[in-house]
Amino acid sequence: YYSYLITDEEFEQLKKSIGKFISINTFLITTFQREKAFLALKQANNSHKILFEIYANPSINDIQPYADIKLFNSSINQSQILFMLGSIFHIENFSQQDDIWICQMKLSSRNHPDLKNIFEQIQKEDGDIEKDLISFGNFLARIGQYDNAEKYYKHILNELPSNHLDIHIVYRNLGNVAYIKNNYDQSLEYHLKSLEIKKRLFKNDDSNIADSYNCLGIVYFNKNNYKQAINSYEKALKILNSTSDNDHSKIAACLNNISLVYRTEQNYSKALEYYKKVLDIEKKYLSEDHIDLGQTYHNIGALYWCCGFYDNAMEYYNLSLENKYRYLPSNHSSIAMTLENIGLIHENKNNVQEALKYYREAAAIYRQTLSSTHSDILQIENNISRAYLRQSFNNGKTKSLSWRKKQIEQIYKMCDEQKHIFASAAYTDFHRPKSETILFDCGAIRNECIHTLNHIDEWVRDKKMSDAFIFAALDKYIHPEPLGISLIIGSWNYPFLVTLTPLIGAIAAGNCVILKPSELAPNSAVIMATMIERYLDTSCIRIVLGGVEQTQILLKSDIDKIFYTGSTIVAKIIMRAAAEKMIPVTLECGGKNPVYIADDANIEICARRIAWGKTINCGQT
Repeated sequence: YYSYLITDEEFEQLKKSIGKFISINTFLITTFQREKAFLALKQANNSHKILFEIYANPSINDIQPYADIKLFNSSINQSQILFMLGSIFHIENFSQQDDIWICQMKLSSRNHPDLKNIFEQIQKEDGDIEKDLISFGNFLARIGQYDNAEKYYKHILNELPSNHLDIHIVYRNLGNVAYIKNNYDQSLEYHLKSLEIKKRLFKNDDSNIADSYNCLGIVYFNKNNYKQAINSYEKALKILNSTSDNDHSKIAACLNNISLVYRTEQNYSKALEYYKKVLDIEKKYLSEDHIDLGQTYHNIGALYWCCGFYDNAMEYYNLSLENKYRYLPSNHSSIAMTLENIGLIHENKNNVQEALKYYREAAAIYRQTLSSTHSDILQIENNISRAYLRQSFNNGKTKSLSWRKKQIEQIYKMCDEQKHIFASAAYTDFHRPKSETILFDCGAIRNECIHTLNHIDEWVRDKKMSDAFIFAALDKYIHPEPLGISLIIGSWNYPFLVTLTPLIGAIAAGNCVILKPSELAPNSAVIMATMIERYLDTSCIRIVLGGVEQTQILLKSDIDKIFYTGSTIVAKIIMRAAAEKMIPVTLECGGKNPVYIADDANIEICARRIAWGKTINCGQT
C-alpha cells in the first residue's frame, strides 16, 4: 500500500488510465499495513487522496526488482517493500471510499506484448539492470542511509565481474559516500581507483576522466591540500576545454571550484580572475536572468568585499539582487544573504541607517523560513544589534562624560540592589556559597565603580606632552578617544565579576559594548541580561546570550576591541579571529597561582590563609 496526494491535473489523468500501463520514475517505498497508509491520508487536508493497492507476483519473469528494505536497515520494525525506479504497473481498478480514492494496480512484466515500446524507452533512459542496482545504492545515499549505501555498493562490486564496464561508477559512488561521511582518505582511495579504471576504458580527453579529477579536487580541498586540489581541477579543466562537446556548465563549475580554493587561500586577485571567467561563460551561454548569473555576481561582490573595494562589491551585489528578484521567490534565503551583505557594506561605510534598512529586509526573509536558533537568524540579529550600537556611537552619545558616569553609577546600584539575586543565580549554576558572590563579585564590582568614578575626570583629560626641540613652537597633547564597539566575553567561574568589571572600563573610555556571558553559567547569564536591560542604556550596551555558535558569530563581526577572560585554548581561537581583522584584544587567561612562603613566615597562619584563598569560589581562583 502506498498513500499519495495528487493535484487536480494528476487526478484527472489517473482516472483516465484504467486498463493502461504506467511507469514510475522514482523509487516507491510501500507498506503491508493498509490501516497505516489509510490513516496517513485521513490526516491530510488538501489535494486528492489516493491509496495505491499494489499486487506483485514474484514468480513473473522480467520484472523490475523489488525488495524488503527492512533487510538493509535493522532500525525499521516492520517490512517495507521498495519498488525500483522504472517499475511498470497495470491500472486494474479505480474506486472511492469516503474521501479517499483506491487505485488498484499490478506489477507487470517487461515481456508483456503491450510494453515493448515502453520497455525500450526505459532501457534507453535508465540503462541495464546493473545501472538499476547502482541507482538503488544512489537512492539509499539520497535518503541518508550512507552505511547501507556503502554496503550495497560493495555488494555490487562482489557480484559484478572485475572487467564490468560499470565498476568505475561504483567506485566513484563509494568515493562520494566516503566523502559525505568525512572519510576523506577512503574517498581519495575510491576516486583514484575509479580514475585508474576510466583511464583503461576511455580516451585521455574523455569527460568521464575530467569528472574523476573534479571529484579528487573536491576531496583534496576538504583535506586542506589546496595545491593538489588546484592540480586536479586544472587537469579536469584541460580535458573539458579539449572535448568536442565543450560542456560550458562543467567548465564553469570547474572554474568556480578553482576560484573557491584561491579564495580560501585569501589569494583574492586570483580568485577574482577565475570568477570573471565563470561570468564570461555564463553571459555567453545563459539567459540574462538565469539564477547562476545571480550567484556569480554575488561571489564576485564577496571577493571585492574581502579586498576592501566596497564600491565594486556594491555594484556586483546589486546586480546579483536584481537577478534574484527576477528569478527567485521573494522570500528566498539567497536574496536575504545578498541583502545582508549590502547592509555590511553600508555599515562599513558608516551609512548605518541604510545598513539597518537592508538588515531588516534580510531578517524578515530569514524569519519566514528559519528557526529562531538558526545561524543565519543569529547572524542577522547580531548585525542589527551592532548597527544600532554603531549608530549610538557615531552620534557621540557615549563620549559624554555625564553619560559615562551615569552608567557606572547604575552598575554600582545594580550590584548593590540585586546582589542577593546574583548570588542565588550563581548558587544555582555551580553551588557557590552566596556569601562569596556578594563579597567577591558584587563587592569587587562596586569597588571598581568607586575607583573609576574617582579617577575618570583625570583619565579623560587631555595630557600635555613634554617639549621636544623639533616641535618646540607647538602645543602637544594626547587626547583619549574611544575605540567604538567593544566585545566582552565573560567566563563561568566569576560570571558577574569578569563580565561587569571590564564593562566599567569600556564605558569609562566612552565605548559601546556587547556583553557575551558564559553559556556554562546560564542562570547567571539570564539574570545579568534582565538586570542590564533594567539598569543600563541598551542603545549603547547590549547583552547576547547563547553558546559557542553565538560566540563564533560575534567574533566574525565588525567590532573594534575584544576583551576575553577564560582558558588559553579559547583565547588562541579568539586571537586568530581578531588577527584576521586586526582587532586589538585583551586576553585574561588566568592559569596556575603559585604561593611563595618566606623562611620567617608563620606556617600555621600561612596554611590557613592559603587554604582559604585556594578554596574560594570552589577552587576557581
